[in-house]
This record gives sequence, structure tokens and C-alpha cells, in this order.
Amino acid sequence: MLEPAVETQPRVEAVDADVFSRGLLRKLMLPLVLAVLVYGGMLLYADAGAIMHHAGGVSARVLVTGALLASSNFVLRFFRWQYYLGHLGLRARVPTVDSALLFVSGFAMSITPGKLGEVIKSLLLKEAYSIPVARSAPIVLAERVTDLAALLVLGTIGLSALPNGALAAAASLSLVVMLFGVCAWRPLGNAVIEVVTRIPRVRRLRGKLQAAYDSLTTLMRPLPFAIGLSFAVVAWGLQCVSLNVIAWGFPGVTLSIRHGLLAYSAPLLAGALALIPGGLGVTEASMTGAIAALGGSEVTPSVAAAITILTRLLSLWLAIALGFSALALWRVRHPRT
Repeated sequence: MLEPAVETQPRVEAVDADVFSRGLLRKLMLPLVLAVLVYGGMLLYADAGAIMHHAGGVSARVLVTGALLASSNFVLRFFRWQYYLGHLGLRARVPTVDSALLFVSGFAMSITPGKLGEVIKSLLLKEAYSIPVARSAPIVLAERVTDLAALLVLGTIGLSALPNGALAAAASLSLVVMLFGVCAWRPLGNAVIEVVTRIPRVRRLRGKLQAAYDSLTTLMRPLPFAIGLSFAVVAWGLQCVSLNVIAWGFPGVTLSIRHGLLAYSAPLLAGALALIPGGLGVTEASMTGAIAALGGSEVTPSVAAAITILTRLLSLWLAIALGFSALALWRVRHPRT
């Protein structure tokens, strides 16, 4: 009578793993199909042959430098992750190797709307170290808030380089102040939630929004916010410069550093606010247009599209590849999670 019970457990685990795998694949299908459509559309819009010709002319040194700058972004954001873990008293409970794998695993969810799928880090922490999701989830929220604020700061610097851009720069900087105020000052944050949840489709999320906000305020005090924002500004600034390095690898492109900050940060913000998986389509179209407008008279649509595609390969798609690799290594180290 015991033998059937002993044999049943492996089959149940196999079914669970299969269900998990199929569920993950289904969730990834839409972003992947969208990516194919977006990049296919860019190739058609700007002449696939011309794009491939321009991209193929970029030297390996330029691509390696761009990849190193993009990777520096990942390293600095990991330091911010470690800081937040320490601030919440969790860093001592998670070995550095596992913490790094957890952090990079979140990149696999970069193609979820607003990168909110990175909450997978909290789920894995709970399974491996019995850390409640409510303890670590505020870190994911704080990362998104400081990333958004950092892109606004970088966009402000870029806008200041435009003729008559002072007013737009001031408005962008005021958004950073407002964002901090909403996150740090409970009466204002609660008032915003009250207004937003009057929308019928959002009303049912009131409880979750309130719980998330209550958790977030722990990391949004002035000092933690300033430290997290500092990491984010430098990290995303380096990724913006990677766009410049790639652009300068094309003959005739005169994109300045400040214009590069704007050409990278503004499309990323547009893609994030559109709540489209990975910002696909919105980010690429906006970035291509910004590069064409700011890169000089020699920047044709095919050159702008080639710069955009290479930049996204070394930022978004490199991050996603690293994320799935880290997730696979995590499953090897923690096969029962």
C-alpha cells in the first residue's frame, strides 16, 4: 500500500514543474511576439539593408565599451539592492552570491509592464530564506521609484541643452520633488491613492495600493531616498553614455553627452509610463526619433534605427539574457524553490 504513495510524489512535482514552465512561457509569448513586430517594423521603416550595413560597420571596441557601460549600470543597481537589504536588516540573512543571483534574476522580468515582475525577487527570498514578501517587496518598489526619479533628473540635464529648454527642465525637476513628496509624506500619498482609486477599474486595487504604499514609506525617508537616487542617477547615467559611445561609432554622428542623456532617458520614461511590456515599441520609436533629431544632419532614419537597436541589445536584451541565466543558476543552487 505504501508503494503507490511513494511513486506519486515525483509525478506531482513533475506536473507542478511542467505547469510552472508552461505558465512562464505563456506570459513571455506576448512580449516576445511584440518584440518581433517592433523590430520587424523598424527594419521595414528604415530599410533593413541599410540598417544592417550601418550596424555591421560598428567596431568591436565600440560594442565592448557600450556593453561595459551597460554592465556598470547593473553593478551599481546591485549595490543599491544591497543597501536596501541592509537598511531593512535583511542583508546578513542572505549570502552575497545568492543576493547577486536574486538581483540579476529580476532582469528576466524586465519585459513585464513597469518591470513590476521583478517582485519575483521577493518570492524567491521567501522560498529560500523564509523572509516574508511584505518585508522585501518595498525594495522592488523603491527601486522603481528611484529609477523613475533618476531618469527625470537625467532628462532634466538633457532638456537644459535644448534651446528654450529651461522651462521644460524645471518642470521635469519639479516632478522629482513631487514624486519624493508623494512617496515620503503620508497625507499626500494617501490623498493621491484616494483620488486614483475613484477610477472604477482601479477601485478594486485600493487595498493593495495602500499596503504597498505603507511598506514603501520605510525606504522613502530623506536619507534612504537620497542614497538610492544617487546610485540610480550614476547607474542610468552610465547607460545613457553607452548610447553616446555607440552613436559615436557611426560616421558623422555628433550627439553630445547632454543630448544623449535626453535621447535615452525620455524614451525609457515614455515606455515605462505606457505600461507596455519592456516599453517595447514606444521606447524604440521615441529613441529613434530623438537620435534623428539630436544626432546631427548626417543621421538618417536607418542610422538612428541602427543606433537604437544596438543600444537596446546592450541594455534591455543583455539584461534579460543575464536574468534568465541567473534564474537558472538560482534553481540549481535552490532546486526546491
